[in-house]
Amino acid sequence: MYFCYPPTITEQHIKKTNHSNHEIVLTNKALVLWPKTITINNCSPDKIDNLKNFIQTKSVIIVDKVKNSCEVVSVGGHVNRSGTSFLVGNTPHKDKKQFPDLSNIYTKTNTKQTTVHTIGEKRFSAKTKLNSNIVWSESIGLVSPVFSYLGFEVVGVGVPKQKIDTISAEQLLK
Repeated sequence: MYFCYPPTITEQHIKKTNHSNHEIVLTNKALVLWPKTITINNCSPDKIDNLKNFIQTKSVIIVDKVKNSCEVVSVGGHVNRSGTSFLVGNTPHKDKKQFPDLSNIYTKTNTKQTTVHTIGEKRFSAKTKLNSNIVWSESIGLVSPVFSYLGFEVVGVGVPKQKIDTISAEQLLK
């Protein structure tokens, strides 16, 4: 599980380490990762590719904070309104295309999926009133394209901002 914010982990750690500017915690049920900060330096194709080689997996559940939802949501798409992309200036990477098809980033699930609008940490944290008909996310639209570009199967999850301290990584696995 890849968190866009430092998660609550209630289960005892088997191992904790750092790699490619990411915290990595191994529990009995999951490998949980998160970047020190969501930046181009920490979440570029090069850093995520190094992380991919370290963790040895091809699938990832990306968890982000959301507003305007009272429940955890399954992310089926995003609109990146943050003003940046971590792929710009970082492609082609190795043998990958310069202009990847990002129309199907998220793996389809059996649950109702929501399209979120990503606005970045600064705007997400601001007190500015946002359209209440839109589910807003902090960072998933920045990091999920990088994971998809590198060949990961991506499942997106949005946790309501007001619940991020009470919903643990282990609860999201259920």
